[in-house]
Amino acid sequence: KSLALSFTHEKQQAAEYLHFADGETFHTFTHGKGRIFVTSEPVELAEGLQPAGDLYAWALNQAGVEKPFAGHTPAGVLVRPLILADSVMYLIVSESADIEKIAVRDKLSGGEINLSVAPGRAMLILFNRKDGHVLARFGE
Repeated sequence: KSLALSFTHEKQQAAEYLHFADGETFHTFTHGKGRIFVTSEPVELAEGLQPAGDLYAWALNQAGVEKPFAGHTPAGVLVRPLILADSVMYLIVSESADIEKIAVRDKLSGGEINLSVAPGRAMLILFNRKDGHVLARFGE
């Protein structure tokens, strides 16, 4: 996996990083039935969220983990479902400085979220697990 990273001078000076003997910047280690992915640089300290997001998405894909929803989720907005006995509750939290559009479809219930979320705001949406009907909304 290859990622383009850039660090501010301050973070670059303070960042600790690994030195692999073979000179590579990324390794995969097998442990039991799983795999451990290790980068030589602190990806989370890179400028912007995209490099860390790309690496996490790649690692989840390698592990066979699929998103529980399909659609568009902008950087800076957390969209997290919680599967309950008869429903699916979505938590949406914006850490973006801009109004962001969200358009996702829950794969389990078929419920759809099409909305804009303001900067620094959070929302909850509760779907009926059987038919995707919206049971409740909070934060709009």
